[in-house]
Parts: sequence; structure tokens; C-alpha cells
Amino acid sequence: MSEKMKVETIEEFLARGGIIKRYPAVPLETDDVVRSTAKQDSQHLMDLDEGAHYFSEVKPKRARKKKDLLKEVDVANLPEHIRRMFNV
Repeated sequence: MSEKMKVETIEEFLARGGIIKRYPAVPLETDDVVRSTAKQDSQHLMDLDEGAHYFSEVKPKRARKKKDLLKEVDVANLPEHIRRMFNV
């Protein structure tokens, strides 16, 4: 849409022969049908552990300490310049 739309005032619209019609207000139709979610059968039931997995809050992760990292990495096999980073 590289073309710009022409903006026209009400006076210009009426000057070129435009007609403004006013219609009476129409009340909104109300929907009397109550809707619910799809029914679940026994295949979709969850036990407490599954429900906790899907609907529980996320537990904050604890920060890993440097000592924990040293337990996971075998620093004896690392080159000397990398071993200095672990202060070993």
C-alpha cells in the first residue's frame, strides 16, 4: 500500500453530495447458551504428581558453588593455564 489514503472532512464529503444517515440503536443479542470446556474422559485424568508437574510454580534454581564445579571437573587432566582458573 504505497499510496496514501485521502483524508476527507465531513464538509468535503457533504459538499460532493454525500449523505449521512442516522439509524436507531439496536439492542445487543444475548447468548443464553452456557458453554463449557470439552469433557475429559478417563484417559486425560492426571494423578497428583503429573498435576504438580504441569501446574505448579517453577522452583528457583540454586546457584552452583565453585566447589560443586570442582567435584564435577577432573582438573588433574587439564592444561596448567586452565588449572589456574580453578585455583588448584
